[in-house]
Amino acid sequence: MGVRAMAVQSAEDRVENDPQLQSRGMYVEMEHPALGRQKFQGPPFKLAKSPASIHRPAPLIGQHTREILQELLEMSLDEIRAGYEDGTFWPPSIPKYPYVEEALQ
Repeated sequence: MGVRAMAVQSAEDRVENDPQLQSRGMYVEMEHPALGRQKFQGPPFKLAKSPASIHRPAPLIGQHTREILQELLEMSLDEIRAGYEDGTFWPPSIPKYPYVEEALQ
């Protein structure tokens, strides 16, 4: 018909059924604090002398905010709490996640 077309893989096909991606170890299974056990995409390249790998999932939203503000910006805990209260670090219309509340203790 003159139409250029090809099969398209779904996400499930890539993660669960693609033999090449499986043999290259593209997807790594690990525990995520909110999602449970999941497969995550690893580095798309393989380097013999300096292999890349993932060993933990991406951080949750706001998970490391306190550490960054205290350690890199040298803010006090009171300054950080004030920033959360006035909406600088977290929108007031969205409830804070439990791990964010815990970090502000």
